[in-house]
Amino acid sequence: MQSRFVDTILLGASAFCLGYAAAHADSLILEPGETLLPELTATLRPARFENAQSAVTRDFAARLREADCLTESGVVDTPSLAPAVAAYARAHAMRILFRSHFVEKTPENGGFTVTYVSVDGLHRIGCRRVLSAPQVFDEEKKSVLRALVSDVTEEQKTKIRAAGCTVVPGFTADEWVVSLPVPDADYAAACGYFEDFWKERFALWNVQIDVMAQATDDLIDADLGALFEAGVTA
Repeated sequence: MQSRFVDTILLGASAFCLGYAAAHADSLILEPGETLLPELTATLRPARFENAQSAVTRDFAARLREADCLTESGVVDTPSLAPAVAAYARAHAMRILFRSHFVEKTPENGGFTVTYVSVDGLHRIGCRRVLSAPQVFDEEKKSVLRALVSDVTEEQKTKIRAAGCTVVPGFTADEWVVSLPVPDADYAAACGYFEDFWKERFALWNVQIDVMAQATDDLIDADLGALFEAGVTA
């Protein structure tokens, strides 16, 4: 029998769910991983910030600009987002449980009892509604590894694309995000595959690989503002 109750339980610390929590105080986020905005921070997905219509979303954008994670032109520094978003969540007293996996929801008293499992066992909590972020990115069957590289010449970018990679601008003028389909594998194995691929083709280049991340989607430019706004207005 559950004894706790919140208005809304949000599944995942996505931009949509964070936007909802920012606008609706009586919410609880269950995040199975250990980071905020995992659809961006854990995948190196290029992102921009547009469609900031509500005051809540405009305030979020302002906080990101203060943390140097968002340019005036709307480009998001994806690798640097996590600390800024964590500070924003703390400032808004958001209730977020990390490493907490949703199990099921059962109708009860006009709402639901939600069962979830965390590091300290199985838990149940009552709520009026359960929300999760809508699927907004196209999914691929192949795993994709992304690397943030710097100081790449136009000739090198052409050769990287010719080798089967996608190359798009990063946050600064000298940063580029390289995306390569890799065999389905864990993160360590995928990184090894990428490094072997890179050394075999570009061993003589002085190209710095700064960060790598694995994903299962194509390289879509995400609108963080629209995703957050959708949660605010849900």
